[in-house]
Amino acid sequence: MKKIKFSIIILSVIALFSCSDNKKGLYEEAAINALDDLTEVMGQLKSCSFTLNTSIIKAENGIEPTYKTHDLYMRGSDKMYYYSKSNNERLGHWYNGEELAVFNFASNKYDIMDAPATIMETINLFNKDFKVTFPAADFFYPSLTDDIIQNCDTVIIVGTKVVDEVECIEINATNENVDIYILIEKETSLPKALAIYYMGDREGEHFLSMFSNWRKDPNLPDNMFMFSPPENSTQTSILTSKLAK
Repeated sequence: MKKIKFSIIILSVIALFSCSDNKKGLYEEAAINALDDLTEVMGQLKSCSFTLNTSIIKAENGIEPTYKTHDLYMRGSDKMYYYSKSNNERLGHWYNGEELAVFNFASNKYDIMDAPATIMETINLFNKDFKVTFPAADFFYPSLTDDIIQNCDTVIIVGTKVVDEVECIEINATNENVDIYILIEKETSLPKALAIYYMGDREGEHFLSMFSNWRKDPNLPDNMFMFSPPENSTQTSILTSKLAK
């Protein structure tokens, strides 16, 4: 597989693979090449922005999905801002290469913590130790294709699909635990959608995401990634409070 050094690491809510370790299976060459092309395009980005709409059904929520919209802006390996909103929450996240700041617009409360020097290290630290979720990281890891092959026993192209008037290649990757569909824009090789349907003990759970408003290499100023507490806001433990949940 192609090995691409990333200048951008995009953040994700979901760990893409909860698959078993199975290296033998059906791997269609055209599907692997499409995933490699996506990885290469992402690795060449110096900056980007996009909107991600997600729908999540978890076991504890029954059949009621949780909908969220994320607007993300990234520059280089150490600048990121994203705004997330759902029915009952609006959060802003600022990362400038030194600190991660979170602001809750409804409560007018914020938190700031020291962060590692890169987005990748920040993802690893805050997702693991503070349960902070970062939307959309899965497509931007340089090992995406190899991870899919390593963890899933079928990777094929099932056809093409038109989404938002954009023709996409549809890839299906499966094993005994998950059924994954990845849509890649045919013209640009950018990700368009991801659907994960869980099976086995997690049957009935799913994760759906849709990309839109892609901008490649926009000029994003430094102040976009700097957080200044609004007037009358108060600092609290938003980040560490996630550990109690």
